[in-house]
Order: sequence, then structure tokens, then C-alpha cells
Amino acid sequence: MVDGWIVRSGGSRSSGDDPDPNEGPVSLFYATNRTLLLNANDVNAQWLQGPAMTYGRKNHTLTVLPDRRILAVGGNLYGDTVGALDRTNLEVMNPFDSNPSWLLGDIPFGNTWRGWGYHSTALLLPSAKVIVSGGEGEFDANGGYSGTWPNGFFNSVPKRRAYMYSPKYGGLNSWEVVRPTIGSNFPTTLGYSKIFQIPYTVASGQEIQRAVLVSLGATTHAFNQNQRLVSLQLLQPLNSTTLVAKVTGNRNLLPPGFYMLFIVDDRGGTGVPSSAKIVQVKDYHPGYPTDAYFLHNLPYDPVVDVTRLYMGDNLYLGDSNFESIGNEAIIGVESKSHSQTIPNIRVSAECKTTLAKMGRRLRTPI
Repeated sequence: MVDGWIVRSGGSRSSGDDPDPNEGPVSLFYATNRTLLLNANDVNAQWLQGPAMTYGRKNHTLTVLPDRRILAVGGNLYGDTVGALDRTNLEVMNPFDSNPSWLLGDIPFGNTWRGWGYHSTALLLPSAKVIVSGGEGEFDANGGYSGTWPNGFFNSVPKRRAYMYSPKYGGLNSWEVVRPTIGSNFPTTLGYSKIFQIPYTVASGQEIQRAVLVSLGATTHAFNQNQRLVSLQLLQPLNSTTLVAKVTGNRNLLPPGFYMLFIVDDRGGTGVPSSAKIVQVKDYHPGYPTDAYFLHNLPYDPVVDVTRLYMGDNLYLGDSNFESIGNEAIIGVESKSHSQTIPNIRVSAECKTTLAKMGRRLRTPI
């Protein structure tokens, strides 16, 4: 997800497609080059047809880059590895272009025979580079696998190596020497709708056009289930060395967790990113109930016991179970916080009454 847009590409062709006249019915299992886009910011969102990829790909990995472009790595024509040799070229697309299209890139790593099919991985690093590895077997120069079946296929050395891919940012090959930098005095914890400052430096003649949070990836089976990029609102440059940014208040767009903070300059249109700083987006400060008591007396001493407690950092902080016998009581809860500020705390009580051996349970938010 990139600023609320979901991008999907490739995969197996639909059974409703027409077979390739040169290949026959088997071509229905071939990879498609279609791209679909969905704007999750729209309450009436529908899948939209996007630009076609240069190659049909399945078992490939889409990786979001800090400049909001989408990188397609690897893939194959059908099965687990067939056709991966023809898909070693990477493709890249900017979904926010007025007329987006997939651009075919170079074959990375100077090797024309290495393919990444099923079980391959492409993951964005804090350096803004992409680590590429894995796959169900590699091809040798003749298009086959090294060794004998099955060990030569599944245990081939190249697929167990990791390769570092450096995308062209700002249209440059040597973008690292001109990249902006984030200073050391920045907050490592961010709250929703929080306004904060980012110390930075940028090359002469360049400006910062964007600050983004990119989630830490978790890629398997050609899918990064934890991948999202969310742009911060840049309010103003406080001065030539400090940015003022605001975090979105939308928890669905930006769930709590750890993110890479990048700033991106305006070089070459899409820009050159900094190295990332790791920050944590938190909902409420962690807190926990330390005591529970009744605020007025009853004719007898009820039993108050904290029997369950869950730490959380999202929409609730704790869950405590208080048991008593009686007609009515008002429960007070004391909370301790790890933070110096007073946290928001949500309390729910479960009340149980017993009458004529018939029980009734009522869960009431406080």
C-alpha cells in the first residue's frame, strides 16, 4: 500500500481469458501482465485497470521504494521457475504519474541467467537499497540447473546468496553521494496527529519534497504482507536545517508499529532518499492497572481481585477481571504509566450477579 493505494500485478491468467493461439489451453496457466489499482482512501473504492507490465509475471515480488515507486523483481511464466530466465530484468512504476507505466530496467548484478521465481524475496532496507534472494532453484548459463535432480535444483548455491540491488533514484547511478541526511536529534516515538521536527541536511540547490514512513517488510511467497508507505504532512521548513512534519491521525492507514523514516529531495522528479531512521508509531502509552477498590462501603467486604491483565499498544491497554458479591458498587482503578505524561486508559468491568442460582453476566465499559 502506497499512501492508501493498493497495487496488484501479475499472477496466473484468468480462466476467462482466451488461450494463446500459439500455445493452446496450457497458456491459461501462464502469467498475466495486468496491473490493478485500488484507492483505499475512497469509501466506494473499486479495482481499476492499471498499466500492463512488459512481461507477464507470477511469483514475483513488488517492493515499494521511498520515492513512492513500485519495483517488480523476478517472477516466472508458469510453474515455480519456468520462464524466470526471461524475467531477470526488473520493472518499475510510479503509480502517481499522470500516465503511469512500467519501465523495464537493467538486468541487475551483471548476470543474465539468474532468475528469481517461487519463494524469492525482495525487501527494502534502511539504506534505500533492496535485498534480493531465494527462489526454487537457479538456472545455469544453458538455461538448466546445476547438478543432478533434485539436490542440484533445490540446493544450488546462487539461490542461497543475497544480492543488494541499488535502484536509480533521481535518475542517478551514484545517488548515495548526493543523498540528504536526517540528523541525530529526532524523536524515535511518534503518536497520531503528532507534530514533530526532523533535523536534516540536503545538497546545495535541492529541497526536501517528501518525508515518508515505510513499514518494516515481511515477505514470503511473492507477497509482503506488512508493506505500506505513508507520507507525512510537511507543514513548513522551520529553517534550512529543520523540517516540521505531522503524522496522520488515521490508524487504519498507519497501524501502530515500527517504521523506517525517510526524507526525499526533489532531484530528478521522484527524488533521492536519505538513509532511514527507525521510529515507532504508538497509539497510547503502555500502562497497566495497579490496584482496584470500591469507592463506597457495602454491608460486607467484597472481594476485589485483578485476575487477568493484558498489555497492549493499540486500542486498549489492559483487561482486568474483578469479582464480588453484592448489590451495587463503584469500582476505581489506579494506573501506572511508563511515560512521564498521563496516559489515556480505557477500563471495562465485568459484573456478575447471582440470584436464585441463576447467573447473569454484564460487560460494561467505564
